[in-house]
Amino acid sequence: MRPLAGVRVVGIGAGMAGPLAVRYLGYLGADAVRVESRRRPDPLRVSRSAWLPADLDPRVGMDTSPALNASTSDQRSIVLELDRPGGYEAFRRIVSAADVFVTNLSTDTVSKLGLAYHDIVRERPDIIYAASTAFGSSGPYQSFRTWGMNLCAAAGIEDMVGWPDRDATGILMSFPDYPSALLTATTILAALRRRRQTGQGCRIELPQLNVSLNAIGPVLIDAAFEGTAHGRRGNRSAFGAPQGVYACRGDERHVAISAADELGWISLCTVAGLEGLAADARFATAEGRMQHHDELDASLAAWAAQHTDWEAAALLQESGVAAAPVFDHWDVLGDHQLASRDYFQLATSTRFGVDIVNRPGVFLPETAEPVTAAAPSMGEHSREILAEWGGLPGEQIDELLDEGIAMTAVCPELQLRRPYLDWIGRLVRVPWPTPGPAVATARAKSGR
Repeated sequence: MRPLAGVRVVGIGAGMAGPLAVRYLGYLGADAVRVESRRRPDPLRVSRSAWLPADLDPRVGMDTSPALNASTSDQRSIVLELDRPGGYEAFRRIVSAADVFVTNLSTDTVSKLGLAYHDIVRERPDIIYAASTAFGSSGPYQSFRTWGMNLCAAAGIEDMVGWPDRDATGILMSFPDYPSALLTATTILAALRRRRQTGQGCRIELPQLNVSLNAIGPVLIDAAFEGTAHGRRGNRSAFGAPQGVYACRGDERHVAISAADELGWISLCTVAGLEGLAADARFATAEGRMQHHDELDASLAAWAAQHTDWEAAALLQESGVAAAPVFDHWDVLGDHQLASRDYFQLATSTRFGVDIVNRPGVFLPETAEPVTAAAPSMGEHSREILAEWGGLPGEQIDELLDEGIAMTAVCPELQLRRPYLDWIGRLVRVPWPTPGPAVATARAKSGR
């Protein structure tokens, strides 16, 4: 039995921060339900797979983005329009049956839809309420709309990424979503334990700005107490040299090397082809190595260019130097370490039969189970959730569906097949099924 078996979780969110937190709880055994809107779908729903036939019903395409498997696996999906009276009434019944409520919608939207803590606790007094908003529910920024990258800018992270003689490049991804999701799930686990001891629910507020600032805590402390601003350093470290990424033999292949302390430096100087560094007086001290980092980089770059990325990493590691090839996505898919840990798995999918998913980073060896299901089709479980959690009779559910307040999956009988099924088994070590019929190209029929 998974640790959260019997716990019911309702999530309303978009992107990664909220849905991914719910996914962690679902993976740990909770019955996790994601409430969605057909009229205002998650951007990940809109980002359909590029390979789909042009004549395919676009509503079917909303089930196909691979990113949904990262955010919404191990969850059930209900489509419910909360801004319509019947939809909100059905939602009230559902949330009254829940143990946990999670949202990462903006503060204004939470208030407008009746999803604030005082609204939810009225339906379930001992509920654990977790809000992963951008800036929190108070303060001058509370109503600002954000995405991960402009939150990185607000936190000062963007200014730290890039080369010292160029403009900031930023990290070009929604970084705050991922630590926010993990911290939200972890805090909910603590709150569930507390509720079992005291019978009390609680309100959890985890502004993503604050989570982002925690990720660069040492930098902020230095700025506050030392007046030191950590600007852009490229691949270098503020604490020692050499450290960098160096081009190797081959097309766009690199090795990362870090020998930023004395032991690392001594080890580096024993690597075949780099022994001469020890005799250079400029590099005799840590201060000298920092001062002459450009010259060090030139020597390491010349050495690395003679080797492949794996050869360079192996030679360095054998001498005790921290080094590794710089992986691209193909390298990650074929990595033996990830394969040995069952990181990539196959999970059942109504739309695809089976689909590839990544196992969450949380790993409990004694209860380690595979991911139970890939991301559901949009509204796949609407009818059963309205009945099981909402206690609604069949005729009332039919009425909600007829009025478009609730919706079920579009063309559930239409099963697609991802094109990479034919060849990805050469990279990802999972028991792929024998390739079936070609991807469906017929126009999907409309219907509930």
